[in-house]
Amino acid sequence: MKHFVFALMAALALSTHAQTRVENESALRGLVGAGAYADADLAKVKIAVLDNGFQGYSPERNLLPGTARLIEGPVNPQAATNHGLGMAQIAWAVSGRTPRGPEFVLINANGFSNFKAAVDSIISQKIDLVLYAQVWSFGGNFDGTGFINAQVNRATDSGALWVNAAGNTRNEVFNGPVTVLDLKGTIRLPGPGHSLRIENRLDSNTINVTLSWNSFTDSEDDKTTKDLDLFLYSSDGKLIPTPNKIQRGEAPTAESPELSAFSRETFTVTLDRGQYLLKVVARSKNFSSGDRMRVHVDPERPGSVEFLDRTSSGEIMVPADNPNVLTVGDCSAISSQGPTVDGRLKPDVVLSDSRVNFTDGTQTAGSSNAAAIAVGSLALLKAKNPGLNRADLVRWATALRTRAPSCGGAPHWRLPGPGERY
Repeated sequence: MKHFVFALMAALALSTHAQTRVENESALRGLVGAGAYADADLAKVKIAVLDNGFQGYSPERNLLPGTARLIEGPVNPQAATNHGLGMAQIAWAVSGRTPRGPEFVLINANGFSNFKAAVDSIISQKIDLVLYAQVWSFGGNFDGTGFINAQVNRATDSGALWVNAAGNTRNEVFNGPVTVLDLKGTIRLPGPGHSLRIENRLDSNTINVTLSWNSFTDSEDDKTTKDLDLFLYSSDGKLIPTPNKIQRGEAPTAESPELSAFSRETFTVTLDRGQYLLKVVARSKNFSSGDRMRVHVDPERPGSVEFLDRTSSGEIMVPADNPNVLTVGDCSAISSQGPTVDGRLKPDVVLSDSRVNFTDGTQTAGSSNAAAIAVGSLALLKAKNPGLNRADLVRWATALRTRAPSCGGAPHWRLPGPGERY
C-alpha cells in the first residue's frame, strides 16, 4: 500500500554494497561551511532517522558511528529499502563522519503504528534532531493538521527539532474546493467536462493516483462521513474500472471491505500511451464551502506523465506542511513547491544543490538529500552550542531565507561563520 511518497526517486535508489559511502563529503561540508566546526563535540547530539527501511545496516559495516542503533518497531517489518541508511550516511558525512558521533537512532516507521511508536521513542530518548525524508499522501487537511501531524506535534512539543523533506511531488498535484454542481454530485474541475487531464507519455506505464479531502481530525480512530469517489476515463469517454470505497462513518470489516474510515480514494493502474481524464463525484450530501480536496498523480517512472490541470503551488504534503517542522527542499526539478494551502511559506529552507555521490558510482538528488544535509549541519551547530534549543535552531536555519528567497537567486545555505550571529 502506497501510504506515503518517498522523497527520493526510486530511479536513484541507494546501493547496499558493503563499502558504499558518501564520496563528495568535502564538497557537501564546504557547501554548508562545516569547516569552522571541526572541533564540535558531537558525542552528545542525538539524531533519530525515521524511515521505512534501513536495508544494509549492521554495526559491523562501520557505515555509521559505533553508537548508532536500530529500533525495529512493534508491528510491520522494515520495507526492502536502504533509503533510511542513505539518509543517515549523508547526515553523518556532513557532520564530519567522526566516530564521536552524532548518536544515530534508526527507527523503523513503516506504517502508522510504527510511526506513532517512533514518536514515543523520540520523546523517551530525548532526541535533539529528527530526520524524516518522507511525506504522506493522506492523513492531513493540507494546512498542518490531521492525525499524522498530531503525532509530529508530540515530538516537537518534547523539544525535538523535526526536519522534514519537502517531498518530490513537483507538478503532480491539483488542489481545489469541493464544489458540488448538480444532483449527480459532479465536482467542479478545470478540465473539459469538469475533469483533470493527464497525458501518459509511455507505453504500459504504471501510475498511482490519490484523492484526499480535508475530513481528517487529530485522532486516527475518527471515521469520516464525507464521501467522494474518483473515476478514470480514456480520452474517448470510456470508463476504466478502478476501486472506490464507501465513507459513512464506519471502518471496514471482513464482511464489508468496501467501507473506509479515511477521506481518501487511491488506485494504481497501468495505462497505454495517451490522454486520460479524472473526475470526482460527491456521494454524500454533507460537503460545504470550506471543504477542499487534493489529487496527486504519481507515475512510477518520474516525469513520464504530464498532469495538464495541475495547480502551480500547494504541493507540500503531510507532515512537511506542519508549522512546527523545518521543511527542507532543493532547487531540483522534482522538489515540491509551497506555499501550504492555508498560505504559509514552505519549504522553510531551500538548498541550492543536494547532489550526493556514493562510492559505487550512484548519484542521488532531491529533497531527501537536502533534509539530510540540513540535519548534519544542525548537528554541528548544536554540538558547538549545546545551549541552543529547538527555537534557536529554527531561528538560525531560516535566517538566510530572506537573503536567498528563490532558486533563481542561487541560494547558498550555510552554517554561521566564526563570530557571525543570526
